[in-house]
Amino acid sequence: MVQPGDYTSNSGEASAELTGIYAGYALILLAAPTFGVAAAIGLLRVWGRSAPVDPMLRSH
Repeated sequence: MVQPGDYTSNSGEASAELTGIYAGYALILLAAPTFGVAAAIGLLRVWGRSAPVDPMLRSH
């Protein structure tokens, strides 16, 4: 059961916790497009070159 005073906390502590949560969300939002750009660059590099001549390299 919820008691009076359960939701009171030190305001500085709550502020630091919220800042950490928002920083985590910001890192996730910045990382997702970065991975997409890296994947696109990787695909362009693979598609832009000719196939290797060596049979071992061609199989991988």
